[in-house]
Amino acid sequence: MLSAQTQSSSVRKRIPVLSSMTESVGTAMYLFYQVFICLLKFDFFCFVGVTMQLLIVVLSTNSTEFGLTITAIPIVLILLAGCAYAVQREVKWLMATCLALMVAAMTYCKSSLGFLV
Repeated sequence: MLSAQTQSSSVRKRIPVLSSMTESVGTAMYLFYQVFICLLKFDFFCFVGVTMQLLIVVLSTNSTEFGLTITAIPIVLILLAGCAYAVQREVKWLMATCLALMVAAMTYCKSSLGFLV
């Protein structure tokens, strides 16, 4: 009896189109993975930059916005770590949760920057 790997390689040898198709799909998925990880790193950089500017330059220490911004820091860091874990392990429900929380974080960021305009 042939193992599953030997069977799939023998099918690829008989059907060359199938072999090139599976290789291109794997390459495309890895490219999407690399792009998403790059976006996570960029998101972390932008979040740290905006948060530090809000805390140091704009907000006074006795406002409620200052407290909300301080509590948002660990929440967003956990969100980004969970998103990276979900992408690496392909946990779909965690990816969906992370995306929903990112929309909420984006809304909070837009509302907190709205008073500057």
